[in-house]
Amino acid sequence: MEIDGLKFFLLALLLTPLTSLALESFRVTIHDRSVKLESPSKVIKIYSVIVENKSLSDVVAKFYSQGEDLKFVSVKANSSKSVEFSHSSKNLVYFKILSPAFQELALEAGKKAYEVPPVQ
Repeated sequence: MEIDGLKFFLLALLLTPLTSLALESFRVTIHDRSVKLESPSKVIKIYSVIVENKSLSDVVAKFYSQGEDLKFVSVKANSSKSVEFSHSSKNLVYFKILSPAFQELALEAGKKAYEVPPVQ
């Protein structure tokens, strides 16, 4: 009887559309000359961010909102780090690379993936 239940579960899993498996965290991918941001459909009070550093240098960055530093992160070249922090305010949270210097990105849930500067 357990085998039938397992078969049903596997079949249901295979038939689940990929769109229902939504991204649950932000993903920031750092390249040598650009940064790509992918957003989840929604964020509650806990922000979960995967920072991937695909550049040739180590990166130091911070998350902040309205002048308040929320979290600092350091990611070595060609590695990644997962970061979580809480933020209950309705103000936007920004990701700013401090070293090497780069422009900031707003972490907005429900937005399409974008790259800064845009790839042409």
